Amino acid sequence: MRTKGKLLRFSRRYSLRSSINPITDGWLNRFLLAVTEEERSMWASSVYRTLSGMKEAAVESAWSNWIESYWQNRIDGVPVPLERPETGEMLHWCLLFKASFPNAADKMYRSPIPRLEHSFLHHDLSGSDLPQRHPVAVAHFVNYLLRNSLIPAYHFEPVANIITKIRPFVEARNELLEICNGINADLFIAVVLDCRLECLWRFHGFKVLQ
Repeated sequence: MRTKGKLLRFSRRYSLRSSINPITDGWLNRFLLAVTEEERSMWASSVYRTLSGMKEAAVESAWSNWIESYWQNRIDGVPVPLERPETGEMLHWCLLFKASFPNAADKMYRSPIPRLEHSFLHHDLSGSDLPQRHPVAVAHFVNYLLRNSLIPAYHFEPVANIITKIRPFVEARNELLEICNGINADLFIAVVLDCRLECLWRFHGFKVLQ
């Protein structure tokens, strides 16, 4: 197990820090075939941690150099299909690709629906500048999270903050309306747990719909 852990750390660092393209070189496919489904999820999580510590230009370079192709290959089942726990880790990657967020989100939509436990991804999204940089894409992303129950029913305030950031962008109006239409059932649960959210949502919902 210790050896496998070292292998996972090495492969993550090698893929992101090395000048060798892990796709064209072929070593990443060999690695993925050699490890278990659980270990592929662990690797995806470790990639997220490494990307989180890199500058935006380096993250975007990794996306264009190999991650975009890698993700498409995995969607196509090469060398092995994606599994839901793995895409649960990769979902967090999307927020790190600041310039390429719409493309990364599109890859997620074509991947197996993520399996998440106790994730506050929407909180991180709320605190980022992505809603202003890509208002339509972020609104669509929030709709995706809501449709697939990937936002905890007890923690809706970040969604309200995202709506506030996107609201000035007219081009995102239709997506915002879908968000408002899609939160009704979950909102009922949230209001039961915290009546303050009722006022919050009524205020933001009214502003969006006007």
